[in-house]
Amino acid sequence: MLTHKTLLAWQRARRLVLLVARAQRQYWQPWARSFWDQLQRASLSAQINLAEGYSLLSRRRWLQFVGIAHGSAVEALEIAELLEELEAVPPDIGRTLVEAAGESVRLSLGLLKRARIEVGNLPPAH
Repeated sequence: MLTHKTLLAWQRARRLVLLVARAQRQYWQPWARSFWDQLQRASLSAQINLAEGYSLLSRRRWLQFVGIAHGSAVEALEIAELLEELEAVPPDIGRTLVEAAGESVRLSLGLLKRARIEVGNLPPAH
């Protein structure tokens, strides 16, 4: 049986969540609290919305959840870039977070484009 865990976008979103949690545990500082908190929420939102959306039987709802997941991935990328630029983490950790978030953005965008095409091919809802 196929589950949301078979989606490469979900797998990469989960990887980002784990990377963020590990980095936050090691490099959290009071002045950067809001950055870390928001990065944690955004990355988790991307993963969880892909999982929840995949479980739905409606293509239109899937499109909605993929859109939310993509927006959260973009948000996570923005924050990861800020943490890197602010030198809140060592350069290699910052680069890893940015690369992982960027991959999550690209993969969720691919799902979003495909979902838009599929929904566009559906008959109008009544």
